[in-house]
Amino acid sequence: MEERPIAVIDIETTGDNPVIHEIIEIGLILINPKTLQLLEKWTTKVKPTHIETALAVALKCNGYHEREWEGAPFLGEAMKIFSAKTKGAIFCSYNLSFDWSFISQAFAKKQCRKSDGLPSTRSLLNGLANT
Repeated sequence: MEERPIAVIDIETTGDNPVIHEIIEIGLILINPKTLQLLEKWTTKVKPTHIETALAVALKCNGYHEREWEGAPFLGEAMKIFSAKTKGAIFCSYNLSFDWSFISQAFAKKQCRKSDGLPSTRSLLNGLANT
Protein backbone atom coordinates (compact mmCIF):
# COMPACT_ATOMS: atom_id res chain seq x y z
CA MET A 1 0.00 0.00 0.00
CA GLU A 2 1.39 3.37 -1.02
CA GLU A 3 1.74 5.98 1.72
CA ARG A 4 -0.15 9.22 1.24
CA PRO A 5 2.08 12.30 1.51
CA ILE A 6 1.41 14.93 4.14
CA ALA A 7 0.60 18.34 2.66
CA VAL A 8 1.66 21.03 5.12
CA ILE A 9 -0.10 24.20 4.08
CA ASP A 10 0.12 27.84 5.08
CA ILE A 11 -1.88 30.63 3.52
CA GLU A 12 -1.89 34.40 3.79
CA THR A 13 -5.15 36.28 3.33
CA THR A 14 -6.63 39.75 3.07
CA GLY A 15 -8.67 39.23 6.25
CA ASP A 16 -10.29 36.66 8.50
CA ASN A 17 -13.57 35.92 6.70
CA PRO A 18 -13.28 33.30 3.92
CA VAL A 19 -16.49 34.49 2.27
CA ILE A 20 -15.36 38.13 1.98
CA HIS A 21 -11.56 38.03 2.05
CA GLU A 22 -9.11 36.39 -0.32
CA ILE A 23 -6.08 34.14 -0.29
CA ILE A 24 -3.07 36.17 -1.39
CA GLU A 25 -0.35 33.57 -0.86
CA ILE A 26 -0.15 29.79 -0.61
CA GLY A 27 2.76 27.85 0.81
CA LEU A 28 2.93 24.07 0.54
CA ILE A 29 5.41 21.39 1.44
CA LEU A 30 4.83 17.70 0.80
CA ILE A 31 6.39 15.28 3.25
CA ASN A 32 6.81 11.51 3.21
CA PRO A 33 4.89 10.33 6.32
CA LYS A 34 7.33 7.49 7.11
CA THR A 35 10.68 9.20 6.61
CA LEU A 36 9.58 12.83 7.02
CA GLN A 37 11.65 13.54 3.91
CA LEU A 38 10.72 16.70 2.05
CA LEU A 39 9.17 15.62 -1.26
CA GLU A 40 8.28 19.00 -2.72
CA LYS A 41 8.13 22.67 -1.81
CA TRP A 42 5.84 25.14 -3.61
CA THR A 43 4.76 28.69 -2.95
CA THR A 44 2.84 31.24 -4.94
CA LYS A 45 1.47 34.68 -4.48
CA VAL A 46 -2.19 34.93 -5.57
CA LYS A 47 -3.43 38.10 -7.24
CA PRO A 48 -6.45 39.46 -5.32
CA THR A 49 -9.47 40.54 -7.34
CA HIS A 50 -11.23 42.51 -4.59
CA ILE A 51 -8.45 44.28 -2.74
CA GLU A 52 -11.01 46.90 -1.65
CA THR A 53 -12.46 44.38 0.84
CA ALA A 54 -9.07 43.74 2.45
CA LEU A 55 -8.36 44.63 6.05
CA ALA A 56 -5.44 47.05 6.30
CA VAL A 57 -4.03 45.14 9.26
CA ALA A 58 -4.03 41.88 7.25
CA LEU A 59 -2.24 43.48 4.31
CA LYS A 60 0.36 44.99 6.63
CA CYS A 61 0.85 41.73 8.54
CA ASN A 62 1.27 39.77 5.29
CA GLY A 63 3.56 42.32 3.63
CA TYR A 64 1.24 42.98 0.71
CA HIS A 65 2.56 45.47 -1.83
CA GLU A 66 0.68 45.55 -5.14
CA ARG A 67 3.85 45.69 -7.27
CA GLU A 68 5.07 42.38 -5.76
CA TRP A 69 1.85 40.65 -6.84
CA GLU A 70 1.85 41.98 -10.46
CA GLY A 71 2.78 38.69 -12.13
CA ALA A 72 0.92 36.47 -9.66
CA PRO A 73 -1.70 34.01 -10.89
CA PHE A 74 -5.35 34.54 -10.07
CA LEU A 75 -7.04 32.19 -7.59
CA GLY A 76 -8.46 29.77 -10.18
CA GLU A 77 -5.05 29.06 -11.68
CA ALA A 78 -3.39 28.79 -8.27
CA MET A 79 -6.06 26.36 -7.02
CA LYS A 80 -5.64 24.11 -10.08
CA ILE A 81 -1.91 23.84 -9.34
CA PHE A 82 -2.58 23.36 -5.63
CA SER A 83 -5.15 20.64 -6.36
CA ALA A 84 -2.76 18.73 -8.62
CA LYS A 85 0.08 18.94 -6.12
CA THR A 86 -2.03 17.81 -3.15
CA LYS A 87 -3.82 14.93 -4.88
CA GLY A 88 -4.13 12.08 -2.40
CA ALA A 89 -2.36 14.02 0.36
CA ILE A 90 -3.28 14.39 4.02
CA PHE A 91 -4.05 18.03 4.86
CA CYS A 92 -1.98 19.52 7.68
CA SER A 93 -1.75 23.10 8.88
CA TYR A 94 -0.82 25.06 11.98
CA ASN A 95 -4.16 26.91 12.00
CA LEU A 96 -6.22 24.11 10.50
CA SER A 97 -9.74 25.53 10.71
CA PHE A 98 -8.66 28.94 9.35
CA ASP A 99 -6.58 27.60 6.46
CA TRP A 100 -9.11 24.91 5.52
CA SER A 101 -12.00 27.41 5.56
CA PHE A 102 -10.19 29.54 2.96
CA ILE A 103 -8.98 26.56 0.87
CA SER A 104 -12.47 25.02 0.87
CA GLN A 105 -14.05 28.36 -0.05
CA ALA A 106 -11.51 28.81 -2.85
CA PHE A 107 -12.42 25.41 -4.31
CA ALA A 108 -16.11 26.37 -4.14
CA LYS A 109 -15.57 29.83 -5.67
CA LYS A 110 -13.53 28.49 -8.54
CA GLN A 111 -15.53 25.27 -8.89
CA CYS A 112 -12.32 23.28 -8.71
CA ARG A 113 -12.51 19.69 -7.60
CA LYS A 114 -10.92 19.03 -4.24
CA SER A 115 -7.92 16.75 -4.52
CA ASP A 116 -8.57 13.07 -3.91
CA GLY A 117 -7.72 12.51 -0.28
CA LEU A 118 -8.35 16.06 0.93
CA PRO A 119 -11.41 15.78 3.15
CA SER A 120 -14.58 17.79 3.06
CA THR A 121 -14.85 20.44 5.74
CA ARG A 122 -17.48 18.35 7.55
CA SER A 123 -15.37 15.19 7.68
CA LEU A 124 -12.30 17.18 8.67
CA LEU A 125 -14.04 18.88 11.59
CA ASN A 126 -15.80 15.67 12.65
CA GLY A 127 -12.42 13.94 12.76
CA LEU A 128 -10.98 16.71 14.92
CA ALA A 129 -13.94 16.57 17.29
CA ASN A 130 -13.40 12.84 17.82
CA THR A 131 -9.72 13.15 18.78
